[in-house]
Amino acid sequence: MGIIDNVLDFFRSVWAWVQRIWTRILNFFKNIVDWFKSPNRLRQLQVDRNRIAVSIKENLANGDYGVVNCLYNTATGQLDGEAIGVESEQVDAETQKNFGNKEMIVLK
Repeated sequence: MGIIDNVLDFFRSVWAWVQRIWTRILNFFKNIVDWFKSPNRLRQLQVDRNRIAVSIKENLANGDYGVVNCLYNTATGQLDGEAIGVESEQVDAETQKNFGNKEMIVLK
């Protein structure tokens, strides 16, 4: 299977407890890329090559979009450290381009 066997189940389990912010339009660079550019997160990715930066997008039941940004440990199959959720009414063109019809992207 893939990195995360069931992406939607993983998203829903994390969405239930993750700290969330709300924005009208999700901006790929501001709400996704910048979160991963935190010096602490970059250090974590460099120290342990089993950690990857993952962003998962889901269409929520209320019509909004939900995105979870997290560090995922491929060796343990678990979240590594903090995660954040972003809920929005819309996604910008860059977010749509990067996700396309995928539920999950790995940022490199």
